[in-house]
Amino acid sequence: MLLGTSAVILALPPPPVDQDSLETYWLESQLRLVRLLQAKPLHPSVPLLVLPLGWGTDPGEMPQGWGTDPGEDVKENLDIQGLTEGELVSDCRVVDISSDVEDDNTCRKVTIHL
Repeated sequence: MLLGTSAVILALPPPPVDQDSLETYWLESQLRLVRLLQAKPLHPSVPLLVLPLGWGTDPGEMPQGWGTDPGEDVKENLDIQGLTEGELVSDCRVVDISSDVEDDNTCRKVTIHL
């Protein structure tokens, strides 16, 4: 059990390009997140920070069928609204980590959202 948890950070590897693998990717990611959230005490609900690692923000770099806002796609595919309604998550922010994780700008971007 994750006693004393004040926030959850979920790092997502780049999604696969083909549609069949993409569906499996999201189901596995959603299951991993739910298991993690269920390992903490039910109350209080905690904020969630999702870090898509190396995805890129250019819509041309995103898998086929994705919209222009990767953050909204992440929230939709992880069913953040359902997790919020179920009081497992109090807030969710998606911060794209498309560049080097040791880069100063990347570190600042993550720190701002923590």
